[in-house]
This record gives sequence, C-alpha cells and structure tokens, in this order.
Amino acid sequence: MRKELGAALLAAPVVWASIGFLWPETLHAGMMLENARRFLLLAGLYPVAEEVVFRGVIQGWMLDRSWGSRRLGLVSRANFSTSLLFAVLHLPAHPPLMAMLT
Repeated sequence: MRKELGAALLAAPVVWASIGFLWPETLHAGMMLENARRFLLLAGLYPVAEEVVFRGVIQGWMLDRSWGSRRLGLVSRANFSTSLLFAVLHLPAHPPLMAMLT
C-alpha cells in the first residue's frame, strides 16, 4: 500500500469529525443508532472504497506518469488532479463547500 493511501485512510475519522462539527444536522447520534447499517456504510465502507479507487488506483496510475509525479509545491500533480476529480464528482450530491472538503 502506498503511503498516500495509508495517510488518506487515517484521515477519514478527522473528516467525519469535521462533518459532525460543521454540519451537526447530518451526523447525529440518533441517525447512528436508528440506522446502524447505513451509518457503517457511510462512515466505513464507502470512504475506504473511495480512497482505494481514487488514491490507490487513479492517483497511483497518475503518479506512474512523468507529468503526475511532478510537484506543485508540496503536492504532486497526481494528488492535485485526483483531489479535484474527487471533489467535482461529489458536487451533485453535496453543497460546494462540503464537496471541496471531501
């Protein structure tokens, strides 16, 4: 596993905590208790699957290309491109700020 993928997976709890802080109506104890299966999918399976696809497969493929491994400051072009694609694909389901934070 690439170190970028591991770092992204470790960041998932921070992201969920941020969502609960910024948008408390979307993440509350009642929702977690009433529909545990849905919560486990939303907080566990889906984020891991997204990270594997975006950070593992897509970003890994881009990093193997010469243009993707070049850096824009501290961030590789592959990382920037993958993050932008991820945010754009979340726009239909989320407000712009939340899509950008994903």
